[in-house]
This record gives sequence, structure tokens and C-alpha cells, in this order.
Amino acid sequence: MYFSDSNKQNTSYWIGGNDIEAERHFVWVGTGSDLAYNRWYPGQPDAASYKQDCIEMYGRDNFEWHDVGCEAKNYFIYETK
Repeated sequence: MYFSDSNKQNTSYWIGGNDIEAERHFVWVGTGSDLAYNRWYPGQPDAASYKQDCIEMYGRDNFEWHDVGCEAKNYFIYETK
């Protein structure tokens, strides 16, 4: 999917990772595996991220990752087999 510069600023995606079970220990939802790859935005995940357990790709920051509250309304990316 292509996003122009004018609309990508307001577009974010859930990617299926979180640290719900153990703070700052991020795993993939589908497998429970540790993140072998990451693309965190500088300063993320942030130390003040109380209740920010899910990972989003944030459009305004070139789709780098942020930890955010899981209740945020985002698009999502999923893997099919």
C-alpha cells in the first residue's frame, strides 16, 4: 500500500508485538517469540511508558516503532500462511 506524504502522518499500524507479560520484554503475539528484529524510533520504547504495552508503526516517524496503549485505534498488519 502506498501513502503520500500528506496522509502518512496520520496513519499507524499495529504490528503484533507487545510487552504485556513483562515490562520492556517485547514478544510477538502469534508465537510468543522475542523480537529478533526491531525498528524503534529514537527514545522508544520510552521509560515513562506506563500502560503502553503494544507496538505500532507510526506514520509521522517514517513508520518506525512506538510503544503505545493497546486501546489506540490503528490499522493492523498480519501474517498469513
